[in-house]
Amino acid sequence: MPTTSSSEVQHARPRKPRLAVAPADAHHLLAVTDLVATLDVPAAFDTGPGLGGRIRGALGNAMLAAARNGDGASTRREVLFPSLPAYMVLFGEEPIAPDRAGPADAAPARPFVLFTEAQGLRLTITLRLFGYARRWVPDLRAALRAALRDHGVSVQPLARSWARFPEARVDWADVIVPLALPDSAALRLVTRTPMRLARDGHLAVDAAMLAGSVFSRAAGILAWCGCYLDIDPDVLAAEQRALDLMDNNLTLASVRRRSRRQDRTLDLDGFAGSVSLHHVGPTLRALLPLIEVIGIGASTTAGFGRIVFLPEPSLGRHRSP
Repeated sequence: MPTTSSSEVQHARPRKPRLAVAPADAHHLLAVTDLVATLDVPAAFDTGPGLGGRIRGALGNAMLAAARNGDGASTRREVLFPSLPAYMVLFGEEPIAPDRAGPADAAPARPFVLFTEAQGLRLTITLRLFGYARRWVPDLRAALRAALRDHGVSVQPLARSWARFPEARVDWADVIVPLALPDSAALRLVTRTPMRLARDGHLAVDAAMLAGSVFSRAAGILAWCGCYLDIDPDVLAAEQRALDLMDNNLTLASVRRRSRRQDRTLDLDGFAGSVSLHHVGPTLRALLPLIEVIGIGASTTAGFGRIVFLPEPSLGRHRSP
């Protein structure tokens, strides 16, 4: 595996966020680019919730191979513009993130998500990059293409056979972040992929955990865009206490996959379904549109945590950010 000295990491680390942004204005600062591949998959190819993790594994293998070979546009660019190697930030065991800033604390987050959508045998793969990570668009586009064409993706969870897609094409586009949510007193959170929220190592969902996860996730991703949330911690705490979760239709979904790189089986569980949110405070309401774009909870880089918010009581039609 390629190595980078601690001094090189410190020199290239993204700067500490310097720009304070109010929650209502955060969507202006969230810079997002999607890399999208659309494929025809064989009938035996599993497109369930574990597919994101299998794609992520194939992408990691392709990036590691490119880093070992010194391939990629970033290798040439870094002569003039030093930056952290993409593999370290996206797949390194030790999380790398900008230093924390602002009055409220937040956990570090990796600056990308990866998710899949299937319609019959037609599969769409989206690698979504935030802020600092968008400098790697050429490298990641090549790596995703190599992952699909050359390295292959396992056809089923835990399977040792792989499908390769020699005609794979990867396009890219910037994403427009929604400005606001439906104007309704209550909202319904609907999972598009299972969400992994945990307390003390155990999966759980309650109002305080959900509200805290919304803030922490938004703050962690915005840090990669050079800004921090200007939020009074007491106001945030008050909104956490006021939030109610009702009509909880979330059920546990279990996903298993095999990691070739780590040579072990991974168990990834999450909640699927929907839950109604009542007494949503103005700070949280302003941040929820970002969550539709960046996801929530753990394992968002493996396809988990995609959610949408719909008006209550009618589910109506949802947006697809």
